[in-house]
Amino acid sequence: MGKKRDFFIVLLILMFLAASNTLVYSDKTNIKVSGFSIKNVYDKLMKLDMSTIIFVIQWFLVLVVVIIFYINFLKKRRKEKAKPVNMNVKKKTGTDVDTDLDILYNLLKQKKRLKISVIAKTFKVNNEKALEWSRILENNDLVKIEHFAFSEPEVEIK
Repeated sequence: MGKKRDFFIVLLILMFLAASNTLVYSDKTNIKVSGFSIKNVYDKLMKLDMSTIIFVIQWFLVLVVVIIFYINFLKKRRKEKAKPVNMNVKKKTGTDVDTDLDILYNLLKQKKRLKISVIAKTFKVNNEKALEWSRILENNDLVKIEHFAFSEPEVEIK
């Protein structure tokens, strides 16, 4: 969760810097956007001043930083494939029978937080069934399911 929050903070900072830089630059040069903006492009390119060159370089660097950050984010995300968890949960002996929900709850007590795909791989069920089990536990106020914008839900013990 911290990596995603850091990504969005960096993205917001870059967007703020880009917007403020654009406003300052367009105010200094009195650029107006219209159909006549592309008239005599060659003449305008030959009359570039230092502030225009620096402005273009800044935008290029911002774009490169965002692309590098996004590529690293995708590489890390691919590495985080769901792997089943080794269940070291002791089963009760005697007349009590442990259900999969009991085992899941005991596993969550040990691990504190699990992704839905990890639960699905561990119990060899699909993600919908794992989410359904998690919702049952959440309805009984035992766990909390956190939904993220660009990632799968995670189940956390309360």
